[in-house]
Amino acid sequence: MTAKEKAKLLVDKFRNYVDSEIDGEQQFEYSKEQETNLSKKCALIVVSEIEDALKITIGHLTIKPLLERQELQMDFEYWENVKTEIKAIL
Repeated sequence: MTAKEKAKLLVDKFRNYVDSEIDGEQQFEYSKEQETNLSKKCALIVVSEIEDALKITIGHLTIKPLLERQELQMDFEYWENVKTEIKAIL
């Protein structure tokens, strides 16, 4: 899955949790822009947590093979790209 596809998937998943119409909330409704912004914030939190876990893993692999470290670095770069794509969603 590309970073752009993953970004959209994450934002769309969180949209269900901030959609006031789905929750049946009668007192207020978010605009689509507000829903998108809140969904993006949630998705960015998740990506930051994943990146933090990868940083810890990469940091503790001092005796692991170089190839494994490179694969983790590629994972980290993927999530950085996902974060960039999330921020680009309108």
